[in-house]
Amino acid sequence: MPRDEAPGVRFAVASALVGALALAGCQSPEEPPSAASPTLSATSASPSPTATPSPSASEADGVPAAAREKTEEGAEAFVRHFMVEASKAWTVPDPALIERHATDKCGACADLASVARDLEADGHRYDTDPISLEELTLLRESSDGYAFDAQLLENEVDVVTLSGTVVESFPERAITRAIAVKWEEGRWRLDGIGE
Repeated sequence: MPRDEAPGVRFAVASALVGALALAGCQSPEEPPSAASPTLSATSASPSPTATPSPSASEADGVPAAAREKTEEGAEAFVRHFMVEASKAWTVPDPALIERHATDKCGACADLASVARDLEADGHRYDTDPISLEELTLLRESSDGYAFDAQLLENEVDVVTLSGTVVESFPERAITRAIAVKWEEGRWRLDGIGE
């Protein structure tokens, strides 16, 4: 994105990109990408992941103990942790807070990190958490991951300069997204976000 674009344009573009991306981690290679649907079954023929703690590298990334277990509960705790880190990435700003928790295939994560990078370069930040996770519901599972239906709240927020001058403002808005996580290298990583 060009650096001279208004922060509001970046926010709108990031929201559109997040909404349009498919859950790559929950698709077989021969299936075309598709958006997750609330009517998807929460069961799968694949066996459930078993409880396995991840290595201490996750502790260094600040991942809570509950989010380091290879269980449905651990995956849910990781999604909640990721959403906190993603919000912080736009308030600090710091794209690494998103990048260190994402798979290489998570295009939505790359887009969210790009917004943080642009904010940092422009000397802007969000004055409060831009998004809150309200509720998670399991959509489906596989041997190495889960997909959740996430009820999110885009908070009323201002984009400000580092000195506090308001550059752009956004209203509160409720949205629903599907979020996929994948167990990779002994820890959970965000693998996709889609409508």
